[in-house]
Amino acid sequence: MRRPGDDTATRIETPLQTIERLPRGRASRVVACARAALAARGREVDAMTYPNLDEVWWCDLGDGVALAVIGIARGHRLALETNTGYLLVANGVPIGYGGVTSLFRQANTGINVFDPFRGSEAAFLWIETLRAFHTLYASRRFLINAYQFGAGNAEAIQSGAFWFYYRLGFRPASIATRKLAAREAQRIAGDPKYRSDARTLRALASGDLHLDLPGFDQADYFDEALVAKAGARAARRLAREGAVSRTRAQHNVAAALADNLGVHDFDDWPPAERIGFTQLAPIFADLPAVRDWPSPDRAALASLLRAKALPQERTFTLRSTHAVRAWRSLARDLAHTSLAGR
Repeated sequence: MRRPGDDTATRIETPLQTIERLPRGRASRVVACARAALAARGREVDAMTYPNLDEVWWCDLGDGVALAVIGIARGHRLALETNTGYLLVANGVPIGYGGVTSLFRQANTGINVFDPFRGSEAAFLWIETLRAFHTLYASRRFLINAYQFGAGNAEAIQSGAFWFYYRLGFRPASIATRKLAAREAQRIAGDPKYRSDARTLRALASGDLHLDLPGFDQADYFDEALVAKAGARAARRLAREGAVSRTRAQHNVAAALADNLGVHDFDDWPPAERIGFTQLAPIFADLPAVRDWPSPDRAALASLLRAKALPQERTFTLRSTHAVRAWRSLARDLAHTSLAGR
């Protein structure tokens, strides 16, 4: 039985060389398989319901095990995040599924192994899955939301899912919860028969878990609660234009931001690049003093926005990791803004 090594972070950082983007015919068959596997269990993932057949990645994990990562159709993409689904396959048989949502240098994810396959090589497969995500999206922090290991999830409490993640290096974001987890881990180490009770597991599921790869900068953490604020910010920015149509308002905001970023050939860009830039411009247009940013920072933001509507959203995700000033500035600005405005 294969098990992950002690240094899981180093393993995750090791590039997975066996990743290929599938042609549309094979991609369609993989999506059909994923849909059938989930439908039989009464489950659904947006990226499998609305797949982008131009962005299905096949990741060979070795020994007959593979991971299919499925992008979402352009009309269903999130504004700031990159939302994908995945299917784990062993010897042609689906054994698990999940999703990964990338945001700047972090990724929100989790794993669901189908009942007959639990307790075998799940830990090893999960680390290899994170390795594929890091290779594809360059994520340096992985987040697990509390539902995945017990918040409002009786099945996760019953299975002790918290400890599955904890043993692989995930730690609670909350300092108080981290201390509780350390005490429980010490008790388990001292008594192999000891098991955390349901009350304790629910307390441990009071917030997210994080796994940071070496070199992750805390300044790059983008609180997911800020995403809703970004949408409200965009709506207010468009409303201030007072244009006769939303399309005209978007055009005006995009033109102003392009000018501030030193872009002079906006009308010559391919249509997909203009669409992506225009869609995201209302979120980034009012960043403080953007016109005065150093040229490389302005270029990185322009490059990021024009990637959002490209055939493979992975390009947007990778460019996100280079637009550091833009993301940090946006996070700071949103943190001081209420949903109703300043």
